[in-house]
Amino acid sequence: MISKDEWAVIIDDNYQDIYRFVSRLLGEFNEAQDVTQETFLYAYSNWPKITDPLALRRWLFVTARNKCFDRFRLWRRMRERIAECFMQSAKARSFGEEQTDIAQCLKKLPRRQKEVFVLRHWHGFTSAEVAMILGINEGSVKSHLFRAIRRMNELLGDKVIY
Repeated sequence: MISKDEWAVIIDDNYQDIYRFVSRLLGEFNEAQDVTQETFLYAYSNWPKITDPLALRRWLFVTARNKCFDRFRLWRRMRERIAECFMQSAKARSFGEEQTDIAQCLKKLPRRQKEVFVLRHWHGFTSAEVAMILGINEGSVKSHLFRAIRRMNELLGDKVIY
């Protein structure tokens, strides 16, 4: 395993170059910071697999590029889901009384439960994606979702939704 001092030298020598590369690819300051950190975290956790320490710099750039592509794919999926949501929301207006009942129940939920429920069930995001959108961990998403569903079932009575 690599020592803290050796790792600090690797970060000092490469961080700014990797960050500039990623920020130019992504065009987003915060996303570039996240992807740069993910790149170094991935490198640290895969250090035993790096057989040629001299090729580390090239490996870091390839890893950073791949992490950027992962982020692009995530953004594309999010845009597609948002577009689907707009289409579904137009259709949802025609559902009538049942939709109104659910909307009334949603108004009674705490803000975080409402956000999680809507993102997960109306917009179709996975729990991991909801966690990323809201900036909370996946376990919290599942907990809020469970509470939201339980409360909505209580409010709806015999019209159980899940």
